[in-house]
Amino acid sequence: MIDDYLTDTRAGHRIVASMYGETLAFAKTDGPSALRPLGEIEFANGIGAMCDSGRYGCRACVAIVGHADLRLGDQLAELLDQAMERAPERFRGVRQVTIEDPSDAPYRFIPNRPPGGVMKSPGFRPAFAHLAARGLSFDAAVFHHQLP
Repeated sequence: MIDDYLTDTRAGHRIVASMYGETLAFAKTDGPSALRPLGEIEFANGIGAMCDSGRYGCRACVAIVGHADLRLGDQLAELLDQAMERAPERFRGVRQVTIEDPSDAPYRFIPNRPPGGVMKSPGFRPAFAHLAARGLSFDAAVFHHQLP
């Protein structure tokens, strides 16, 4: 939240600007599930606009990397278009946690276990193509053994 951020930025560090990386927070609770990540993008865009006012003495959320479920394939296009429309100067791409491990041990500190098989799902490559066509980035959280 903005007060926590301001406390951190005023703790003696020279923070010029920051970006917002998805946290699965502030998602919409209604409407099509594929579009629910727009809530978090709108939240971050609002914080960025507040900071652009100069009132807070910092620049926060100058770029936004939101969440998207790349298993959705071509359905992802609508989310991306709406995100770019709602945060045209800030929305830069999406991140999806794609970690997988046969053991439960790595998940002990992860409150929301990510879905399995994301990068091998039939929708992944078509969704990824929508990111590329729009010049958006893709951040994947993976374990080293998943890289091949």
